[in-house]
Amino acid sequence: MRSQFKSLLRAIDILGLLEENAALSVIQISDLLAFPRSTTYKYLAVMRECRMVDYDGILGKYKLGMRLFEFGTAVQNRIAIDRIAHPYMEELSDHLGETVGLTVVDGNHALYVEKVEPTRSTMVLLFRKGIRFPLHAGAASKILLAHQEDERIEAFLRTQKLIKYTEKTIVDPDKFWQEVKAIRKAGYAFSEEEIDIGVRALAAPIFDHEGRIAAGLVVFGPAQRIDDQKKDKILKSILECSKRISKSIGGKIDNRKEPESKGRR
Repeated sequence: MRSQFKSLLRAIDILGLLEENAALSVIQISDLLAFPRSTTYKYLAVMRECRMVDYDGILGKYKLGMRLFEFGTAVQNRIAIDRIAHPYMEELSDHLGETVGLTVVDGNHALYVEKVEPTRSTMVLLFRKGIRFPLHAGAASKILLAHQEDERIEAFLRTQKLIKYTEKTIVDPDKFWQEVKAIRKAGYAFSEEEIDIGVRALAAPIFDHEGRIAAGLVVFGPAQRIDDQKKDKILKSILECSKRISKSIGGKIDNRKEPESKGRR
């Protein structure tokens, strides 16, 4: 198995060596890893082009590149996003008097990693952290899938059975693509009784440092309570809150990366 990925493993060895040492020359890397010097030059050239390593012209040595820092930041944000978002979610929940949730992509599902109930409410929605729903149903799921690359959405629709939870669940691929376009244009997702009867939800995206979606922020409530007037209030509040959370994790908002589209529908 290792022989099939020899080049990849050599690059990983170089990164591991640079992690243990602040900076090393080509000769040092070549000698320490027992790589031919010409081969080491080639690997470092490619890794430098990919920003995996940086070259210090004064010292004549290589060190770990900023791309690795960006990867680390992304991983750290993914791990800590529930903790970072929690106080904002508490504020939003108390302001609106509704349940607030936080979702992330987990394979072909939306995973709820955080949930906050309002301190004052006559009715709350009972769902737990750790619950998962397919990416096609409900605002909290659709906001995540709509901000994926078109190829990712195509693969999901092609390989996954679209479960029809209620009469309002979108299970037709063409109609779902229309929904994707609407969500991308509006900047938020809305659902009414797509998973549970009598429930409305609005969701907004949280973006990471590359302008890609990191999580979805969602507000749930009974349909009779979230009328059109309150829907407008929730929308304004959730969009503002999602921007604040994005900024708190170093996310790009104004110059965020749009999902790559190749003219699909």
